Amino acid sequence: MDNFIIQNRDALIQIYIKERLAKGEGVLMIVKADQKANVMYSRLTDLDKPLRDNVIKLKEENPQENKIYFYLCKDDKSAELIQIDL
Repeated sequence: MDNFIIQNRDALIQIYIKERLAKGEGVLMIVKADQKANVMYSRLTDLDKPLRDNVIKLKEENPQENKIYFYLCKDDKSAELIQIDL
């Protein structure tokens, strides 16, 4: 797992929970570039279809409510969907 997520896990979880309650199901998007990270929440319905389908598949495979999802985009243009247990 990425160091930014490890170091900021509790704060990111709190952001996710607050945004999920306000906006509904979604993914916390983390965009890392030039030693900075921008964090935003995207509702499931607002995600691109391939990412939305990937999240839905993970939710179906792991239906527990204590899972949250981060989508990490790195400055090397790689990205990964991360599932976190609460």
